[in-house]
Amino acid sequence: MAEDTINDDPIQLFWTGGLDSTFRLLQILWERSRPVQPIYIEDPNRPSLARENATRAKIRLAVLRDHPELAERFLEEKTYPRADVVVHPEVRDGFRELASRFHVGGQYEFLAGFAREYAHGPIEVCFTRQPKTKKRTLNSYIESLMQGTGHDCRIETDPPHPIFKDFRFPVIHVSKPEMEVMANELGFESYLSETWYCFRPTPDGQACGLCNPCRIARADGVERNTRERSRIRLVVNELRESGKRTIRRAQVKLHLR
Repeated sequence: MAEDTINDDPIQLFWTGGLDSTFRLLQILWERSRPVQPIYIEDPNRPSLARENATRAKIRLAVLRDHPELAERFLEEKTYPRADVVVHPEVRDGFRELASRFHVGGQYEFLAGFAREYAHGPIEVCFTRQPKTKKRTLNSYIESLMQGTGHDCRIETDPPHPIFKDFRFPVIHVSKPEMEVMANELGFESYLSETWYCFRPTPDGQACGLCNPCRIARADGVERNTRERSRIRLVVNELRESGKRTIRRAQVKLHLR
């Protein structure tokens, strides 16, 4: 809180209406005295665009209805067209190098490109801590390079990584289940129930259960609004993949004999 007494500049935040970025938005409003500037890059090819737009509008309306005193700090969202974002060659090369080692959402290339040109300082992006697995993930890689906490959490490398140098990672040390516990303690858990994470919503407005964000939500125990047929298909797909892995291991053992 000491930083807020001497710095009243807005905290810049990429806000999609998902659990992670909505948690951070509300955490700033509830725990800090600085304004928060939500930023959204509108990609017309994103299947969840309409749902994300509606979700953010609904959450903002509800928060300011219940807490009108936050209006001065909950700044009007800034929206920028994806087509207007210029991606510097250094950023594009850095993204390709990263994508060769980890699963990386394509949006991080143009988010990094936008952040590089943004005149109002670094932008918070909400990577979270994920359950540990044998396979190294992008999130665990980022967490291993972190310095600082909260808004000051950043990657300190020399030279700075072109994808990450203009980002801040305020919730990289927090898991999704921990977010829900913290939100309950702070008193804004009801707004998190309105968040949206699915990349490919079904025609009837439910989570598909099959896209990567849905899989992450399921693994973290925060899945909701998933169509039952999709949940069954996901289980079947996982069983099928497990069977394939078992067959491949058996084939390798036979080959080594």
